[in-house]
Amino acid sequence: MRFEGDGDVLFASFNQDRTRMCIGTTNGYYIYACNPFSLLYAKEGESTSILEMLFNTSLVAHVGAGDDADSTQRCLKMINTKREKEIIRMNYRGKVRSVCMNRQRLVLLLEDLIYIYDVANMKLVHVISSTPSNPKGICALASCKVRGMDDDTVSHHNFLAYPGKTGSGEVNIYDTVNLRLMNMIEAHDSEVSCLAFNNRGDRLATASIKGTIFRIFTTPKGEKLYELRRGYATYAQISSMCFSDSSNLLAISSDKPTIHVFKLDVAKPAEEPSWTGYFTGGIKAVAEYMPSAVTEIFTQERSFAQASVAEGVSHTAALAEEEGQPIIMAVTSDGYLHKFKIDLVEGGECEEIKKHVVDGSRTVSSGPAEETTDDY
Repeated sequence: MRFEGDGDVLFASFNQDRTRMCIGTTNGYYIYACNPFSLLYAKEGESTSILEMLFNTSLVAHVGAGDDADSTQRCLKMINTKREKEIIRMNYRGKVRSVCMNRQRLVLLLEDLIYIYDVANMKLVHVISSTPSNPKGICALASCKVRGMDDDTVSHHNFLAYPGKTGSGEVNIYDTVNLRLMNMIEAHDSEVSCLAFNNRGDRLATASIKGTIFRIFTTPKGEKLYELRRGYATYAQISSMCFSDSSNLLAISSDKPTIHVFKLDVAKPAEEPSWTGYFTGGIKAVAEYMPSAVTEIFTQERSFAQASVAEGVSHTAALAEEEGQPIIMAVTSDGYLHKFKIDLVEGGECEEIKKHVVDGSRTVSSGPAEETTDDY
């Protein structure tokens, strides 16, 4: 995601399986391995507003942060970091708002256009022109990173999600392989602010500009599976959402310091009767007689685990595993990677277990610090 503010870190993202991390700054860009943590690549002297990596390969998509020819926000450069070679450079009439990739497609968003490319040869395969103004580049592309899935299944789930209409909470689901609109989901009453697919591409998480309620839908059918609530009255600007590999957890970060983790599709153990149990049971029993707004408040799931970063610091979060333990990874605009351990039984406040500097301040020179896996 792009960081707004006066700091040197302008952009941070994780690759499709959250094993690598990309950092763009006012003075260069950097690629790190997440576990064990190490610097893999550094490029000094090139301001960066967007940097996306294709899994663990040496292929990266780069967009500058300036206005001059070498670092313009209107230019996409595909770079092979292993060979230190620019593969292709493409210029656009407007600023590039977002870039995302999987093994078959690269999707690039301008404010009012969506370009779809074939990753194998970077040929343009389609342009979606009937899109609402999207200055923040809100979209999600399924990573199709699932062990055991054959090529046909991966292609079947190669979906792109993007806002469908100005001033509404509609979300379009687009098939990037067969190049057709699959569905339009009425996700929220207000405009959409963030979208995220799970690894299989068959679940889509959505958030609105209010930032209080999140919904998860099946794709492409658009059936609502979950409704989650962050809070009651305080609005928030959602910055990122991330499913775990098994899609049983969802992490959500915002402009508030707390990162919320929700459990999905988990059977709850039998509990001893309590006044809260009786109360909840009573609410469900009379739900059909109560106003829908009141009923929803009591039936929406709350986060079971939380982690906190410093107040006033922009951040993006992802879910991963280390030594078989689920963790939250949060990159902050002040140049740190925080790791928090999630207790799947007790939940609650997550313990911070590691903290790393990721703003390039410890980098001595440009070039590959460690060879990446070239598997594309």
